[in-house]
Amino acid sequence: MRRQLDRLAEEGIEIERVKLEPIETLDQRLCEALDPETIAVMVSGVFFETGQIFSRVGNVATAAAGEEIPCLVDLYHVLNIVPFDIAAWNLQSAFLVGGGYKYLQAGEGNCFMRVPDHRKIDMAAQVTSASDGETPKNMYRPVITGWFAEFATLDKQQSSEQVGYGLGHSAFAGSTYDPTSHYRAAAVFEFFQEQQLTDIRLRNINQQQLQMLSDGISELSISPDTLALPAQPLHELGGFLPLRTVKAEQWVKRLKENGISSDSRGHHLRLGPAPYVSRKQIEQTIDVIGTISKRM
Repeated sequence: MRRQLDRLAEEGIEIERVKLEPIETLDQRLCEALDPETIAVMVSGVFFETGQIFSRVGNVATAAAGEEIPCLVDLYHVLNIVPFDIAAWNLQSAFLVGGGYKYLQAGEGNCFMRVPDHRKIDMAAQVTSASDGETPKNMYRPVITGWFAEFATLDKQQSSEQVGYGLGHSAFAGSTYDPTSHYRAAAVFEFFQEQQLTDIRLRNINQQQLQMLSDGISELSISPDTLALPAQPLHELGGFLPLRTVKAEQWVKRLKENGISSDSRGHHLRLGPAPYVSRKQIEQTIDVIGTISKRM
């Protein structure tokens, strides 16, 4: 989302960015930013840099729907690590996107988009209007498009004056892709069911691991100028522990030299334990962090 919007801005599309902090008023500030010129509002359920959960994102989706403005919510850092329910999050009116690469363990190339019910067009009316040569009202015509978006209409003569689309969600289809990851995903989801790895259980495991990391790092008494724990309570964070440091990239390198995988985004070092990480491994990680902090 960040990259695509930045690129569109280079081409002259006006992008209004709303600052994250303070997150307590983010939903209000996003709603206030909506106006008749707004084409769409796009936001994350869990922010990829700070790990904060946007619990009030449903307020934004509802306000946008009231103004007939499409709202897109990225659930990439939510699904299977933060318990999620469309109704509980009040996101029935939003476009929802996510991917299976991280917490769903489905591998690369397995992503989805949910089209909200209130934006599903009456198909019979669309077909009738389309046959009259007119563009049906509210018919989806995405600017970025692939040949699968007209797959359902390949048997009909294509107009040379206007790009054709399939109806409903099919208008968003892309180009030819490799479906292998779907088979992996099916096998992984079956494994999750066999092991009773529900989102609730995975959340509990993750929260215990984050608590161990947070408590252990706190006991090291590292200067916050070197490495700072998040100000938010752990239940307000997604699946990783974000540690603020101006030397985030160096931390990733030093940890890797000690056999510990991590990554960084901006000034945040991200530690993301998995269900198979043991207590001993977490304790070893804390020890290594203590050693590195003295050198940093």
